[in-house]
Amino acid sequence: TAFLIASDGPITNIFNSSKVTCQVNEETFDGTIKNNVTISNTGDTEAYIRAAIVVTWKDAENGNVYGSKPVEGTDYTIVMNKNDWFLGNDGCWYYKAPVAPKDQTGSVTTALITYCTVIRENAPAGYGLNVEILGSAIQSVPVSVVNEKWPAVHVDTAHGTLTKVE
Repeated sequence: TAFLIASDGPITNIFNSSKVTCQVNEETFDGTIKNNVTISNTGDTEAYIRAAIVVTWKDAENGNVYGSKPVEGTDYTIVMNKNDWFLGNDGCWYYKAPVAPKDQTGSVTTALITYCTVIRENAPAGYGLNVEILGSAIQSVPVSVVNEKWPAVHVDTAHGTLTKVE
């Protein structure tokens, strides 16, 4: 009974959950050419990154979107970095390697879009090309979660990289 009286109270284990966030960086945009678009891992754990690219005609005056979608090669030119990124069967672009957490070396992807430019003569009157990049991230471990939540890709566990699911 002396042990029970003299012992400390219960031990409390505190677990802090990881934060998985990302930020799209548009390093250069001069109004006609968008280039060197990267995505930073702003979370506190290693993550895989993907991006959806939405291209529309947008009225700069009031933000209205034109009724027809711009056509790549006809209305605009876009050059993607296909060495480090690949297009999944769900329409998202996936960065092949996991990205380190913020404030660490390797916390930013290489460029997704090398450059994108509008073919001016094809723009509807009063509208400009709008290229929106929507980034998302998922914690790299456990691999089973990545494979389950992002079914367009598979983690190659031997190399730690993403591969496209055919």
